[in-house]
Amino acid sequence: MALGEMHKYRDGIVREVDGSRAVKEVYIVTPAPGKENSGLYADEYHQKYQMGAYCLRPGENGQELVDKLIGLMVDRLGNENI
Repeated sequence: MALGEMHKYRDGIVREVDGSRAVKEVYIVTPAPGKENSGLYADEYHQKYQMGAYCLRPGENGQELVDKLIGLMVDRLGNENI
């Protein structure tokens, strides 16, 4: 699965100034959940590893993904900027 490669980007992109990680979390969006990798879609997995997957099918509103993106923006920018 592509997520196996994504952690390399999360861990490998660093700030030039101090060498700290520039990417805190990494997720992929798929049109169908993988049966053998169903744990990657769970909130517990996302929280533990700061990576995972979200399912977004055509015609669905993708509320779980929207909620995650809003949460990331609030964490990064603060409530006053959203």
